[in-house]
Amino acid sequence: MSRPKTIVFTRARWDRIFATATMVASGVAAFCVHLTGGLRFLVVPVVFVGTWLYFRRSTPKSGKRVETIEGNPTTIRLLGWLGLILLWTACFFVFDTFVLGNSFHGPLVWYHWIFLVATVAAMTIGCGLIGPISAHQEPAADNDEPSDAR
Repeated sequence: MSRPKTIVFTRARWDRIFATATMVASGVAAFCVHLTGGLRFLVVPVVFVGTWLYFRRSTPKSGKRVETIEGNPTTIRLLGWLGLILLWTACFFVFDTFVLGNSFHGPLVWYHWIFLVATVAAMTIGCGLIGPISAHQEPAADNDEPSDAR
């Protein structure tokens, strides 16, 4: 059974998604404030609320049809690549903290900057290559059946 390529997003669906994301972001921000003592992390939930308001305002009351992740192979590749970059970054910080003994909230060392530049370059180049690579792929059979499943 094939999955639909598009679904209808309503304001209520955005509310469910962003309410959950805002609560999770608030918990993570509170944990980071507790861990580091820096209040700058409290801006993260505010960004989620701002994004929530933007999506809610830009969605018509009747809803808007949007493409699903399964319906767009480029998005699947992009999320995979960004997931690898995230895993690479997490491994770097675990290695830096537990093997090299640097404090998580200590000052940056020269190799942190090299890592940052290399990671941003890899992310940018990879994201730039995903579009052309995906353009050569054969499109799957069309299934424009709308789905309102939750």
